[in-house]
Amino acid sequence: MTTLQLQRVSPGSTWTGRVLKGAEKVSIAEMKAQVARFRAPPANRMEAVFLKYYTICKEQNKKQIAVNEPDVNWKAVVMTLPPPQPSKVLGCGIRKVWLKEHECVFDGIFRFHVERLDGTFASFDWKDVYRDAYHSYFDKSFANDVEMALRTAILPHLHEYKSSQAQLRSHKSGELLTYDQAVVQHHPITFKELIASFLDH
Repeated sequence: MTTLQLQRVSPGSTWTGRVLKGAEKVSIAEMKAQVARFRAPPANRMEAVFLKYYTICKEQNKKQIAVNEPDVNWKAVVMTLPPPQPSKVLGCGIRKVWLKEHECVFDGIFRFHVERLDGTFASFDWKDVYRDAYHSYFDKSFANDVEMALRTAILPHLHEYKSSQAQLRSHKSGELLTYDQAVVQHHPITFKELIASFLDH
């Protein structure tokens, strides 16, 4: 059986017909499933994907891993990011998605990275897709904003210090460390204590 759907094209125009073949065979659940393929997945699904590959990286001491989740529409995920991220991340199109260690003010931070068709990469935080009133992935406190600003400010100095050392050795174990393994700590006053002192004044 064929269903004929009438649709007005514009105000004042005539009705036109569009044939939907076999429309009576599609249930509401199936229609919703078809539409869902063009949307970013629910937050709990994205969180599960991230944790799955993050756990693999940690257990196998990997810096990156290819993400293979056929049910995730990665283009929809990228296009749901807050502007102007979609155009910056998508670029010329998606070839593959990776979970890779991301260089930022904190060590050991992993993010999804889009490998574009031209071989370039762009990272994004999946939580940005769900930055709304219905999710609470982000710390909105003033203290968090201050900590991020201060960490960003000192990041170049940390890299400079590590690069200037002939050897990077752990002060606790005495073990030699690689550049990526070494973490510069504030001593004897911790960074958290410095932040608390800053906020008190």
